[in-house]
Amino acid sequence: MNMNDIDVYAVIKELYPAGSIARYFLVCHSESVARKALDIANRMDDPSIDRGLVYRGAMLHDIGMIFTDCPECGGTGAEPYFYHGVLGGDYLRSKGFEQLARFAERHLWMGLSREDIQREHIDLPPGTYMPETAEERLVCYADCFFSKVPRWLTTPKPVAHIVSKLPRYQAERFLAAAEAYGDCTHQEARLLLLDSPAVRTSS
Repeated sequence: MNMNDIDVYAVIKELYPAGSIARYFLVCHSESVARKALDIANRMDDPSIDRGLVYRGAMLHDIGMIFTDCPECGGTGAEPYFYHGVLGGDYLRSKGFEQLARFAERHLWMGLSREDIQREHIDLPPGTYMPETAEERLVCYADCFFSKVPRWLTTPKPVAHIVSKLPRYQAERFLAAAEAYGDCTHQEARLLLLDSPAVRTSS
């Protein structure tokens, strides 16, 4: 199936009723992530990047939110919010959207390696949780700038704020991407990393 033929709002509508708080948070957040990711892609001026895939991956990366226990953002399921990526990947894959399922599974923090999962004692099913393509990396990075809370729903977080909420190994990945995408200089990245905590705090 050609991913560029997929109507993302039709997919969202299947799980998120019009007028619901879940739909509001999901759509606002996803549109913000899509704008950020596409802005970077356009700055890079790399014709090999599939901008249609970036857009659809960004719009559906959090589709699994509805299956989690997250009443503040409209989730009605029983699973912890951290599993929304896996749940969203399962849902998208069940519809035949394999490429889009990978965006859902690989966008948590700056991606999770096998070593990260062991370090954090995260119970995830076997799979690949690190973004591997240019499109996946763009969405993963852009997602760090927004949260499903009013303050950061459509307003991007400052780079320094994002770094302050990440464990050091995640902050290193984020700052490497921020430097590559032009959101900070090498010197700024080095200074921010010096202030990065060893453990993650709440956002």
